[in-house]
Amino acid sequence: MNNQGKEIITPNGYKALIKEFITFGEYNKIQSSITSGINFNLKQQEAEAISGDILMNAQKVSLKICLLKLFNPEGNELQSPEEAINDLPVSDGQAIMDAINEVTNEARLPKKKET
Repeated sequence: MNNQGKEIITPNGYKALIKEFITFGEYNKIQSSITSGINFNLKQQEAEAISGDILMNAQKVSLKICLLKLFNPEGNELQSPEEAINDLPVSDGQAIMDAINEVTNEARLPKKKET
């Protein structure tokens, strides 16, 4: 399968190249980053503690996996795109994250039907 990426243009003219889809292994990495912040009590079948930074950790993993390249409005490629996004205006960073979330949300596994 070809996963060359798709281009996203942000409100201020930044261009991001993101993956069109993620693999099952990449999906598992993102899920692992989320579940590693949850302590679960099997006897009571409930979460005992949930780390406050699980969503930020999942976002970092998603960025590292999905954000292939990032260009400033002048067309210059920014190094380490998963770090460079932190220096963008909020509206631009959020536009990129929204596009990445579309890709990662599409990969969600369907819930099992209860019998």
